[in-house]
Amino acid sequence: MNEKAKWEKQKQQNPLPEIMNRLEAWGLKPLIPLFTDTQQHIKWLPKKAREFVRTWDRDMFQQAIEQLLSWESWNDNLMKEALKLKNEQLEIEEKYFSDLESREWLQEMRAFEEKRAKELAIVSFAPTGTYRLLRRELRGWEQVSAKWIKLVQKGEINEEAYKRIVAKTQTEHRKEFGDPQVYAFLAKPENHHLWQTNPERMKYLVALNTILHKLDQTKSEAEFTLPDAVKHPKWLRFDARGGNLQSLRSLPYLKKDSARYGSLGGTVFFLY
Repeated sequence: MNEKAKWEKQKQQNPLPEIMNRLEAWGLKPLIPLFTDTQQHIKWLPKKAREFVRTWDRDMFQQAIEQLLSWESWNDNLMKEALKLKNEQLEIEEKYFSDLESREWLQEMRAFEEKRAKELAIVSFAPTGTYRLLRRELRGWEQVSAKWIKLVQKGEINEEAYKRIVAKTQTEHRKEFGDPQVYAFLAKPENHHLWQTNPERMKYLVALNTILHKLDQTKSEAEFTLPDAVKHPKWLRFDARGGNLQSLRSLPYLKKDSARYGSLGGTVFFLY
């Protein structure tokens, strides 16, 4: 089958002409008035015999549809991103926090996070939102935990000994150290069980919290904002003859045309 035959077949199978004929028979065509027909203060060129839509109307409507499709695509991307993060969350919870002991450990850490959020709200005189232990809050954990483990092995239970290690590490890494209050909490002897048998679990908590933080930041849908008609107007798209866009002709703007087209403040008038 040659290209012309394929085109003829597609044309016969295209339901659009039948739909348009029915809409016209029902008195529903056009669905919306043409903008160029409603703007009486502008003298548009008359439509041709079989021309129902001017180039300006077609291009503006096409750009509006493109903007809606773009908004729809962004919503689809947001949905996919949220689903991906949710699956990553479930994967980490299943891998590291599925047993009873791990869930109880996680509850204790969540209790600390809630307490820390309240403390920060008091200090800042404003709500701080959800506080989570992220990489920033636990910077320096590898160095501190390694030294703490050695103290545990020696049977050291003095809280001050653990705090001295924190202070020394913070001095050595002043610009790359986490939340001192987190370390002060973990340095208490009654909280040593949270890290002494498995210090790596803090990393898993950070990984989980990072995903939860991203989920909090993910919007349910993209904002649809129309461009400002004056500051950010949409313009006609120009194309050469034979291009995909509507072709336009440019004619010199003459003073004698001012009675018909008004004062344009320029030297070129685009005729379509």
